[in-house]
Amino acid sequence: MIRSRLLTIVFALLLLTGFATAADQAPPKLTRVRATVEQLEGQTLTAKTVAGKDLSLALSPGVLVLRSKPATLADVKSGEFIGCTAVEDADGKLQAKEIHILPESMRGVGEGHYPWGNTPNTTMTNGNIEQVAGVTDGHVIKVSYHGGQSAIDIPAEVTVTTIEVVSRDRLKPGTKINLFAHENPDGSLTPQFIAIAP
Repeated sequence: MIRSRLLTIVFALLLLTGFATAADQAPPKLTRVRATVEQLEGQTLTAKTVAGKDLSLALSPGVLVLRSKPATLADVKSGEFIGCTAVEDADGKLQAKEIHILPESMRGVGEGHYPWGNTPNTTMTNGNIEQVAGVTDGHVIKVSYHGGQSAIDIPAEVTVTTIEVVSRDRLKPGTKINLFAHENPDGSLTPQFIAIAP
């Protein structure tokens, strides 16, 4: 479950970044590749995919290595930058389904409030928590972003995770990863994010 949530939020971040930086263009196609690290030498990562293909990837300075860990409602605090998936109910109120606490180094990524996925009335909100009102009792957070603010009801059973940026030295031989990359016309891959699999 944690793995699927991490994949969900990484896709959200990448896609919403596309909307935020080029709202009039479709986000670039992304490929997710499951692989196992063989070696990281300098800026070159070699890995083998689950299909047995050998990869040699140049990692630019902007490529982040991410991992996810469980968190609780007590970790949802004012000033945190979050990504929140929610469903809009019949009264127009947003009911949170998942809250992902993002690291400070990712503040601003995908900022905004957008429709999300294929499920009707589902949204993604990336922004700064301005106010927490009784969140541990299942109340409301107010999330601000460029151009607006959303009030989101937080049920007591909401799933909370923390997404961390970790150093590249975590990419040790044998580490299982999910690589998110742009696929180039020649078939080569340009990495964007690397998510360490649990």
